[in-house]
Amino acid sequence: MRRQVTMHSRYRTKLHQLAKRKGRHNGRGKRKGTREARMPTDILWMRRTRVLRRLLKKYRDAKKIDKHIYHKLYLGSKGNQFKNKSVLVETIHRMKADAIRESELAAQGDARRAKNSTQKEKRIARKNKLLGEVAEPVDIKAQKPEKSEQKASLKQKEAHAAKKAEKSAKPKAAAAPKDKAPKEKAAPKDKKK
Repeated sequence: MRRQVTMHSRYRTKLHQLAKRKGRHNGRGKRKGTREARMPTDILWMRRTRVLRRLLKKYRDAKKIDKHIYHKLYLGSKGNQFKNKSVLVETIHRMKADAIRESELAAQGDARRAKNSTQKEKRIARKNKLLGEVAEPVDIKAQKPEKSEQKASLKQKEAHAAKKAEKSAKPKAAAAPKDKAPKEKAAPKDKKK
């Protein structure tokens, strides 16, 4: 069987398609339908949302993010917060870095508080030693009076104040009259002469 001498070449078509992929030949003169007809925004939205949700699911399954971050970012992607996948990845990295920083700060605060409490205990022990008392390990929590003790001391103070008030309110017995009569004032002298 003899082969065809001339064939319909696809060379020019392939070149044209390559150029179109680069964005050529897509000007206003080449367009026939509206923007929505050529590429519906619904389809663009579905593609983007699926990409974002797929990434979030992959990260959650790989334990790169916990369920709380996943839920927050899922709602954010639903609310059109992320333009594309790279923006979402950047947000994840930033959130993870913030969480690590917060945990470090909390650990530093705990360490500082523990150090301060030990220093306070040492200081109190040193003071007791100087005063000649027997140094015992001091429990700071035990030093603070409990609420029930505070209430009891307040009641005692109030009772004491009430007794004082009663004593001051009782009329004192009239003092015995003194023999000495009050001195009368001398009559004023006339200055005019």
